[in-house]
Formats: sequence, C-alpha cells, structure tokens
Amino acid sequence: MVILFAFFVPALLLIQTEEGVARSLHSSNYSSNYSTAQNPKYQFVFREEPLSSALKLLSGETGSDVLFDSEVTAGMVIHKKIEGNSTTELLRQMLVGYPLDFIILSSGTYVIIQSAKLSEKQTAYHGRIIDAVTGEPLYGAAILLASAEPTKTSGSALTPNTRGTITTKTGHFSFPVLTPGPQTAIISHIGYETRTKIIRSSKNQEIFSTIELYPKPVQTAPVIVTDHKPIRVSHQPVQSLSESIEKWEGGQNSVSPLQQLQLFGGIQSGLSLSDVHIQGSPRGGHRVFLDDIPVYNPYTLGTVMGAFSSMAIGDISMAKAGFKASEGSYTAGKIKLGHDLGNRNKSTLSSYADFLHTHAVLHQSGTFRDDRFRVMIGYRSKTWDLHRGNGISDMINDWSVLDSFSYQVLMGERIGVNRFQQSQALSDASYSDFHAAASWQFDAFRTLRFSLYRGSNGVMTDLLTRDETLRSPSYMFTSDKYNWRNDVSSLQYDWIVSDRLDVSMKAGYSSNRFGHTYSMADNTQIQTLASGTEEDIFYQLQAQTLDGNMRMDGNNIHHLLASWDLHWYAAGNLTVRSGMQLDHVESDVQMEDLFFAPIVHEQKTNLLSQYGEVSWMTTPSLHVMMGYRISGFLNSETIYLEPRFSVQYDHETRRGRLLSMKLAGGKYHQFINQFEITNAGPNNIVPFITVWSHDAGVVQPRAYHLSLSTLVQPASGIDVQFDLFAKLQPVSYITSYMMLTGMEAAESDAGFDSFSKETEFRSLGGSIRIRQALWDNRAEILAGYDLEITRVDMESQFGRSLPAPWSQPHRLQLRALTRIGQSLTVIGKWSAVLGRTWAYRELYYNYLAMDPLVKRIDMLDFENPDQDRLDPFYRLDVSIAYQPTILKGMFQLRADLMNVLNRRNVLDRTVLIQQDLTFAPLNRTLPGFTPSLSVGIRF
Repeated sequence: MVILFAFFVPALLLIQTEEGVARSLHSSNYSSNYSTAQNPKYQFVFREEPLSSALKLLSGETGSDVLFDSEVTAGMVIHKKIEGNSTTELLRQMLVGYPLDFIILSSGTYVIIQSAKLSEKQTAYHGRIIDAVTGEPLYGAAILLASAEPTKTSGSALTPNTRGTITTKTGHFSFPVLTPGPQTAIISHIGYETRTKIIRSSKNQEIFSTIELYPKPVQTAPVIVTDHKPIRVSHQPVQSLSESIEKWEGGQNSVSPLQQLQLFGGIQSGLSLSDVHIQGSPRGGHRVFLDDIPVYNPYTLGTVMGAFSSMAIGDISMAKAGFKASEGSYTAGKIKLGHDLGNRNKSTLSSYADFLHTHAVLHQSGTFRDDRFRVMIGYRSKTWDLHRGNGISDMINDWSVLDSFSYQVLMGERIGVNRFQQSQALSDASYSDFHAAASWQFDAFRTLRFSLYRGSNGVMTDLLTRDETLRSPSYMFTSDKYNWRNDVSSLQYDWIVSDRLDVSMKAGYSSNRFGHTYSMADNTQIQTLASGTEEDIFYQLQAQTLDGNMRMDGNNIHHLLASWDLHWYAAGNLTVRSGMQLDHVESDVQMEDLFFAPIVHEQKTNLLSQYGEVSWMTTPSLHVMMGYRISGFLNSETIYLEPRFSVQYDHETRRGRLLSMKLAGGKYHQFINQFEITNAGPNNIVPFITVWSHDAGVVQPRAYHLSLSTLVQPASGIDVQFDLFAKLQPVSYITSYMMLTGMEAAESDAGFDSFSKETEFRSLGGSIRIRQALWDNRAEILAGYDLEITRVDMESQFGRSLPAPWSQPHRLQLRALTRIGQSLTVIGKWSAVLGRTWAYRELYYNYLAMDPLVKRIDMLDFENPDQDRLDPFYRLDVSIAYQPTILKGMFQLRADLMNVLNRRNVLDRTVLIQQDLTFAPLNRTLPGFTPSLSVGIRF
C-alpha cells in the first residue's frame, strides 16, 4: 500500500490542473503560458532567473522585439508571476522594483533603459545579424563589445571594458548606452563561424549596421556536457564545459557519439573499439541511458562500433566520480544521451553518407490547434558490404584466422607446428539504428515526450582452413555467428505546478536480446558432409547444420521502470528535490559453450528506490549539495543507504577570469550487475559475452568516490579543466575462470554462483584538458593527458592484485582545428596510449594459463599478465571539410585520412608455433592508413 500511495499521489496531484500551469520552455527556472484567442493572455512564472533571460523569453513568446544592454540588467534577478494581454502590460509588471523603464520605437521595438537620465556624452550602437547565405535573421546570436582602450583595474593589470547582448527573433540587437570611441564587436552563434568587427563612434552618434555570419559545416553531432558547471558567471560558459563532437571528429569516427567521449577527462574509449570506461572502472560499472532509459550492450559489430546515429542524438551528459543522488545507483557513473528534436520553428531533412554507413534524419515542427509539437525520425545503416580497402572490413577479415595454438590446447590435442592456413573465408556484418522522438506541448507549462529506439546488428565469420603438414588434403571448418537487438521506449510528462514546484513523471522499457551460434567440423566430419574443390566444400558446409559440434548461446534482459520527481524552489538560494523509482527486471542466460561448463539461469527482480537532495547557495559563490538515496529489493529486508555530497566554489575576478572548484563524493551501490565472459572461440572476433545479474540474495557491489574538479580561465581564449579522483570498491564481482572451467569447485552447479567470485578494486588518477583559441577564433588547439592507476584483486586466479585488464595508464591527445576562409576547415588529431599490459588475448590468461600442458612449456608464461607489455599506441588523423557558400550551406564534402602515418598499432597478441616447435608472439593489429570520403546534405 505504501508503494501504491507513493506512486499515485503525484498522479492525483496532476489531475488538479489550473490555468497558467505548464512545463518550462528551455529552462526549469521560468515558464510561460499563452492562448491563441483574438485577445491573447500571457502568463509567466520566473524563479530566481536573471532578468536578461526573462526579457529574452518574453520577447520570444510574445513575438515582440525587446532590446536591452546586458550592462543595464547586470546582476538583476527576477522571481515573480506576471500576466497580461500585451507586451506593454507585461513589461510594466516585470520592471516593478527595478531602476528600469522602457520606450517603444516607431518600429514597435521595445527598448529597456535606465530610469535615471543618462549623460549626453554617450553614443548608441544598433544592428541586425543575418545568415550570410540565406539572408534570414539569426535569433539568439551573441554580441560582445570590448573597448579598444584598456582600463586599469585593481591588481595593476590592463583589461578591456566588455559588455554583451543577444539578438531578438528578428535578428536585431541594441547597445543604447556606450562610451564613445573604438569598440571591437565579437559576434557568435551556434552553428556559425565567429566574426569580429571594429565599431568607431563619437558622442551623441547612433550607429546601425547589418552583420552577416556564415554557417559552419552542415553535419550535425551531439554536444557533450560535463557535470561540473559554474554557478554564477556573467559571461558564456567556457568551452571545456561543452564541445561538439562534429567540431573535432568526423568520417568513420563519427559513426557513434560513444566513441568520441575520450575528448573529455577520465573517459577511456577502447582505441579503435567502442567499449567505454569511466575513470578506471570496468565496463559494467556504468550504464548508458537514452532519454533516461537504460540501454544494455550499446555496441555495434561486437565492440567494433558504438550504437546510435550521431545525427539523432542532440546532447550527452556525463556523471563521473562523485555524482549526485538523483542520478541513481552505479559504482562508476552514467552516460546520458538525449534525442535531438531540432528547432521548434524549422523543419529539415538531413543526410550523411560515407564508405561505412548512411545517416538520415527528419525534423518536423508545427502547431495543432493551440498545441505545439516537434517530431524527429532518424535512421542509420551500413553501406560498406565488406568491400576491400575499407579499414573495418579488412580488420574483420584479418582477425578471422584460426588460432592454432589455442585450438590445440582447448581441444586437448598435441601441440605441433602452426598447421592451419586459411583456405576459404567469408565474413559479413550488418547493423541498423532507428530513432523516433516527439514532444507535444499542450501549453507552455505542460509537455508530453515520447521516444523509441531499435538497434539491430550482427557479425558472422565462416572459415575453412587446410592442414599444411599433411600431404593429402585435411580441413577444419568453423562458423561463428552473433546477433544483438536493443529496444528502448520512454514516455515522460513534465508539469510546472506553481512558480516554486515542478513535477515530472516517467515510464520506460528497455530490452537487449543476444544470440550466439558456434560450430566446428574436423576433417572426418567434412569428408562425410562435402566433396569437390575447396570452394565447393566451403559452400556446402555453410549450407548445412553441424549438429554434432554446434553450441547456441542466448542472453536476454528486460527492464521496465516508472518514476516521479519533484523539484521545489523553497527560496532563492535553497532548492529541494525528491523522487522515487520502481524497477522490474527479468533476465535469462543459457550458454552451452564447447570449452566450459553450461550456464543456465533465470531471474526476476523488483527494486524500489527513493532519493532526496538539498541544494543551498550559502553565498553567491558557494554552493553546497547534500543528498541521499535509499534502495531495496521488494523481496528482501535489506535497505541500502547512500549519502552523497558536493561543495562548489566559483570566483570571477573583475578582469573576467574564472576559477571554479567542485569537491564531491559519496557511497554508491549497483543492483544490476554486468559480467563479461571471455569468448573462448579460437577465431572469435567478439572478445567477450555479457550477462547480467540482479540477485537480492548476494552482497551488492559497493563503492566510495571522492573527486575534485577545477575549471580555470586564466586569460581570454584559454580554458583549463583539471580533475582528480579516487575510487575504492571493497565489494565487486569478477568471472572466476577456475570455477567456469571446472578447475575449482563452484558453490553451485547453475546460475552466477557457478562462475562468479567476490573481489575488490581501487582506482586513482586525474586528467587535464587545455583549450586555446587563436587568431580571432579562426583556430583552436586542444591538449589532454589522462593518468589512471587501477588494480584488481585477482587472488583466486593469479594469487595477487594486478593492474586491470582494461587499464590504459597514460593517454595523451593533441588536436588542432583551423578555418581557412568561410568554406574550408582542417582538423588534425594525434593520440597516444602508453603503459598497456595484458598483451595477449584474454583467452590466453583466462583459459590457457591454467592448462597443465601449457604450464609445462618453459617458453610460455601466461601467469604474469602485468609483465606482458604492449608497444605504445600512436595515431595521427587529418580531416578536411569543405562547405561551399554558393549552395546556401546545405552541402558538405569531407575527407578523413585515418592513421596517415600508416602505423600498424597492436591490439593484442597470439602465439605462433614455428617450424622448429619454438613459440613466437604474433601481433593482431589495427588498420593502417584508411582514407574516407563523406557527403552531407540538408534540405
């Protein structure tokens, strides 16, 4: 009854609707209501919102031009509810209590002015900003004016006087009060090239100018935002807080937004693969969310690519060490993706294609009666079909080689020379992603959102090898097939109940279905099944079912959730947030591998969690957050309490320099746990198989976080972000291969007790990112370094603690971007990874190391993976993007030159048996130089 009451109270509250109550537009701090009657009535609710933002919203909702100088409204905050039938009436109510007034020009434009009489020794600057290609006005463009004559401030430094404003819906802007003299105008807008302009004025002079901005390349991509944001800064956020993937990446690397998260500190993306680690934690320590719904196994082609179309995703938020209680219970963090619904005033069709894949996205917006709606439909699919010369197709074919050494050991055969040579091979892969999202705005305070995602992909490799040691033909046939499918849907209702209370309700569903088939046939079987030439034998074997040595694995998870959240603005400096979530999870695993004991298990779990957070701005520069999260399984009496905290300090000097520091930490559990079982197939191209456990009867994984994040802007155009973190996880679980292979007695014959072992790990590290803008923002440089030290207790397998198999202790990157004219952009990216251990395939350490036959070979040692080191990884990529202005910015041509130095970087190693029966390491490499040409079109 308590659970039903907790979930139905918000629902009953939502029934009690009232006029003027709805969801916020663009921000949770303010909202508006409107009607399309002949005499429209407007209502606005502002909560501790800067007055400049409130004026911008009023202008956008009423359709009136409202011009103001940012200096006039600097430091002013509004918290009130206003209503009226006209812009004049609304402004009169809004400006009550402020030393401001307004005038109405003959054009109907409203200009906000100071109430006091201004000096006559002043000037004014007005203008309009438009698209250089289409001539359309640009709404929301930013204009920053800097005086050419610097002034001396405390500290004896010289700095220019600066002020800024934004354009209205008609593209107009105004600086009604300026000091005469030279001014430098810096004009910027999202999706356009930044421009500067020198303005020269004398006293009592009004200047008007039209400024054109040129569009950036047409390809769109998500914006990544970190969880550390300055609380109180008068200028725009530093660039290190949010970056567009498209600006720094492209071509093959833009196949998924997940593969480019290494742009930001503490995020490790697996070289050319798509698996992601957050600050030293294992893959299973975090979860990927799409529109606040979890996505399991967000990979394509095994782990070669990431899921999702980059053109359908609008933003990515990351929660790293020390994340707050409202984010959930995970031992490492979260990666949150949101669908891009596009501009509410435009409809577009965009397409992007290269040798690998094709993206297409449709954005549609409009009104129906009094309601507003936005719709997005996106699709991504492969276009490459494994043709030669493609980097990924070459890589899959190169990796589809039978590992003779591991095959002989796993099959219990006598170890001989490297007998098998490839005779016939066929690899194929397919993938597609479908995205659909929509929002329906009943009025400006109530909005319903819906999204749907389906991702399907598969990989297969059939291989016929010939034994070169025998005079008569002798063959071995292997077939390896994988397929995955993700389905995700969400429904969310947002409502502003009053000027101090927000309510949000959400329901969602997520599922991942995995299937794997592996089969083998030796020469004796092949003689009874096929005949003819090698090509004939190969195709005959492909068409048959090899029942004798076939194994089929299946692994499914289904997750249904419902939640509500309340956001209460108790006072101007105090905010309270609370929420509750109910999760129902079902999973089943059936693995019948040729090389280890079967795993068969089913689980059904109901989990209830509740959280609370209090945010208190003790001073304008100090923000304290205290929170908790309580969770428990409904069939268990154990309650898990997770306290969390953060303290953030912001300081902005009179010269506009920024320092922001955030200390955060807490206790974290994880209730849906991920296990990775190393794939034992000798010719596998998928390194591991993922299964999940959500068992109330075991001790749940537990972690403690502490992090310090620092943002610094020491000078104009320079941003520095420095992070430190420490993680201790005293309770965790790993796959025990001693139990899985029967070398050690398991606690149970079935389920996760048959192969899992409790362990612990700890991780320390830090990262730094430095961005420098050059030549009036025509060029940028981004440099980064990551240090991570992660150790895992592997006493049960190796007798000691070891560096984590996924660890990349030292990662460096250097990126440079330059814009040549208005149409050409050149991007260079250099990256390096140093200190990798566990050089051989994990198959060698997890299966072969414990084999008695391998232990007797003095030349081989797989019991010390920390001593098996890989050479440093180095790679240089160059991208050139061309967008001709004559085609109105709707066309882009892009060339991506991947690995231009043609380095054959090593991914891992296998063992080669030589003619004299000695053993030598054989490197498995990543693709060398790979060019790619892509085309983007927007209508």
